[in-house]
Amino acid sequence: MIDRSSLLEEFSLALKQEIEYIKRTGGDTKFILRNGQLIDSYGGKFIYEFVTDTPIELDDDTPVNIRYGGESISGSIITVNGLRVLLGLDKNIGSKIPEIIIIASAYFLLEALQEKIDDVISRKISLNIDIAMKTFGFQDSYIGEDYNFFTPFNTLKLPVSEEQKNALAKCLGSEITFIWGPPGTGKTTTLSYLAYELLLRDKSIFLISHTNSAIDNALEKIAKILKQRQDKRYFNGLILRIGNPSDKNFFNNFPELDLNHWIEKRTKELNKKLEELEKRRERETKVLNEINNILEPKKKIETEIERTKKRIEKGEIEIKIIKKDLTHITNNIERINKNIIQTKEKLQRAKNSNFLYRLLTGLN
Repeated sequence: MIDRSSLLEEFSLALKQEIEYIKRTGGDTKFILRNGQLIDSYGGKFIYEFVTDTPIELDDDTPVNIRYGGESISGSIITVNGLRVLLGLDKNIGSKIPEIIIIASAYFLLEALQEKIDDVISRKISLNIDIAMKTFGFQDSYIGEDYNFFTPFNTLKLPVSEEQKNALAKCLGSEITFIWGPPGTGKTTTLSYLAYELLLRDKSIFLISHTNSAIDNALEKIAKILKQRQDKRYFNGLILRIGNPSDKNFFNNFPELDLNHWIEKRTKELNKKLEELEKRRERETKVLNEINNILEPKKKIETEIERTKKRIEKGEIEIKIIKKDLTHITNNIERINKNIIQTKEKLQRAKNSNFLYRLLTGLN
């Protein structure tokens, strides 16, 4: 049973030793470039084209330092095509450059890989350990073949050889597949067919490379197939090229692959929708104000009715109190009248009686 943690640590240590060896034996490589011209600027870089006397082997995106006019300027290799070299510099050094010296680091990819391995060890990032172990042959992976292609090669008039079909079948039927071969044998074409085949199977695809040109070449072939088939995923922004392509005209030819294209398009759509919503709000606000103007007199009448009802209720309470007081007064009057009658009767008897009788009967 392989200890995966110790294996990762051994891998990290091996990378460190390799980097130190390259540095110790001359990891920085110097090249002389001539007849430079400023051809464009995009992505925050000034793009220069140079020529070399002999071909140089440097990967795309390799970081470099430029020595020119007593200055050291940072930049990177955009692409190397024969004796033609495209550089992206952080500073404008003029429109025409007779000669410069570039110093390229041969170990920058190893440093980047070693940093990622250390992040996995420290658990800053996660890694599919099973696939990694199978990729490096520490575990057996599933190997099979799937010739049930969804891609209509004949309808699309795609040139595909039997070797490419076999490679596609291996890729579609296996967990891990490596395709290699000398230049011009159709590796990029096979990769584009594989990507399209996976799209037809509703799979997510992450296409990466250490060179911009490799990504652009594969994506260009994929884009042409998708455009030919009028695939809605291509025209809905579901397939994107992230980063700066090696060819400045790449996004002009395939704007649907540009994230900024979709941001701009969605921004216009959202701004248009926002404008429509604001106009709708203005219309509805106007209608609401008109309704309020119509209902305002009614509201005033209803308010006055409510006030009148309250006054009536208050009056009814006062009437009840007055009625109660009247009843009480009426009873008092009756009692007083009764007392008056009795008093009159006593007075009459007193008139008709002598003094002694009045005295004895209390009528005096």
